[in-house]
Amino acid sequence: MNKTLQDRLVKELRLRAISTMEAGNAFLPEFMADYDRRFGRPAKNSHDAHRPLRSDEDLSRIFTWQEERTMSRNLVVHFKRVSYLVEPGPETLPFAGKRVRVFQWEDGRVEIRCEGQLLPYSPFDKNRCVNQGAVVENKRLGAVLSVIQASQLERDKVRLASKQLTLREKDRIEAARITAGTLEPEPPAADGLSEVASFLERFEAEQKARTKAHNDRDALRRKALTQGQRPA
Repeated sequence: MNKTLQDRLVKELRLRAISTMEAGNAFLPEFMADYDRRFGRPAKNSHDAHRPLRSDEDLSRIFTWQEERTMSRNLVVHFKRVSYLVEPGPETLPFAGKRVRVFQWEDGRVEIRCEGQLLPYSPFDKNRCVNQGAVVENKRLGAVLSVIQASQLERDKVRLASKQLTLREKDRIEAARITAGTLEPEPPAADGLSEVASFLERFEAEQKARTKAHNDRDALRRKALTQGQRPA
């Protein structure tokens, strides 16, 4: 069906200037009726080979994206750049180091099963965001957290512009920004940045002063050795 769905249907949509999901779904019955009329042929064998669904079959799980992974000894499963921490317990510890199957639904929901048993887990995000509330509540670290938050916003912009990330991964980044309250870029407070800059300037000046004092002592020591005197 590739030449039908990827070639003929695409051209029909373009001829009718259809560019939205709603308009495409409305046109689909008309396309199917025309396609069956032009290319439909009666089956050589009228026998219906469909079989009834068994009681142990779950179509919602069958029609999921499934991949196998090896769970680490620490009960960690890596799947699509996300680490899933399986809750340790007497029912999950025996599965450490074994092959597991990961099920992902269209809405992003994920299940991890091993030998048919559902494993409870909690996702671990390697790219956690600083929450806006933490910046407001923490008076001493507010300036530093604001700088970190600004760098995170720049990092998210770069990741969202990358063509290597899937739409689902970009949606996950947007959801994390909404949860952290940083969906709209907010520059850090000016007084906070000046405080951080002042601290860095003082630290750099102190480092230069220590280096100069150390070099001066070395120069005096070398001069004393050259003159045959015992260095202080």
